[in-house]
Amino acid sequence: MVIKKLDAEKYISECMEENPITLTDKLRNSKQFKNLTDYQLFLNSNLKTYVGKIEIYASRLNEEIERLESLITTVINYESEDRVKNNIESDIRSKLHLDYNRRKDIPIIFTDYLNNNLPNYSISTLTFIYDKYEQKGLDCYIRLLTRENTLTSSINNSDEIEREVAFIYLGLKIGQIDYKNLTKRSFSKKEIENLLSVYSQSINTINQEKQEYVSYLSEMKEQESNWFKTVQEDYNDFSDSSKRQVDDFINEANDRLETLEKTYAEKLKVEKPAEHMQNEANKYKKEVKKYSIIVGFIVAIIILLLYFIITPKIEFGNKTLLEITIFDNNIPIYTSLIIISIITLTLYFLRIFVKLLISSKHLETEYKQKYALTYFYLSLINNGNLTDEEVNNKILALLFSSPDTGLIKGDNSSSDMEKILLTLIGKK
Repeated sequence: MVIKKLDAEKYISECMEENPITLTDKLRNSKQFKNLTDYQLFLNSNLKTYVGKIEIYASRLNEEIERLESLITTVINYESEDRVKNNIESDIRSKLHLDYNRRKDIPIIFTDYLNNNLPNYSISTLTFIYDKYEQKGLDCYIRLLTRENTLTSSINNSDEIEREVAFIYLGLKIGQIDYKNLTKRSFSKKEIENLLSVYSQSINTINQEKQEYVSYLSEMKEQESNWFKTVQEDYNDFSDSSKRQVDDFINEANDRLETLEKTYAEKLKVEKPAEHMQNEANKYKKEVKKYSIIVGFIVAIIILLLYFIITPKIEFGNKTLLEITIFDNNIPIYTSLIIISIITLTLYFLRIFVKLLISSKHLETEYKQKYALTYFYLSLINNGNLTDEEVNNKILALLFSSPDTGLIKGDNSSSDMEKILLTLIGKK
């Protein structure tokens, strides 16, 4: 297989597109190339600028062009496309003298960065320096372009070339020399004295402005220091005040948390008893209704019996339906006893159920009061109003004491059934 020149250039461009080549000139300007055509055009355009003017740069560019042609020739000489692809990356780096990152410093100044409107960077100035002082003078001039702070040392240098190059740079910088009219003649003593005078004036002006700037900085520093002290004092005052507020807030929050913890703990103690008290109150409320109905029924029976006693005869037309009287002399004794027993037993049951009604109402009221007292007790704790331990214990004792049934005085430990039995047998 024969690789043509166009194919070789294509392979090189493809490799450059994936991994561009970067060149850096003596003024630290960088350019990147992603294809072979741009790279060739750049080298040729720079070569045309420097040929016949700065031969050292032209020679260096010719070397780069020769390396590039050597690279193309190497690619053409490969026997297969696979060998090209396997070796082209290393060939580009080795033939063009690139580092591992495909970068290289080239000892010229890119013509793209030369500006004829700036005397120090014009091709005329560089050509004049090179014609008059050759490579040494050109290197000195480029050093001044990249490191202007070496101007004073160059002016005072014992080397004549370096000193004259520094004066040329200074004259172009301050406009005392026209770069379009530069010749190979040496500077006269008068011209050097004029340049030194202008340079000295410039230095004096710079020193004066520097001193004024230093004074301004000192004044600003003092003002800044005073402002900082004022701000610091205000901040310290604010910080102390804020710290006190934070401390008060933390103490208040701790007290509140402690109160909440105590309230929660007490709530756990009385929550179930309170629920029990409410259930008991509801239970006795139902019993009050039940016993009220029973008492009403018994009272109705008693009224009916009294009606029978008061009304000895119940007639319907000419027919007597019922005739009962305990005041009749002819009534049998046993009948009177039965009637009296019924009335007595009815009154006795009325007495029992009235007491049960009163007792249920009493217990319902007491359980409601205990239930209300439970949450009143919690609210006192939550608001921090219950600080006396003795009062706290008395309230708890009152909450958990056995309720009085209202039937038997002085015996709160007996059950409801026992109280009913004691009531039935008439024990006071």
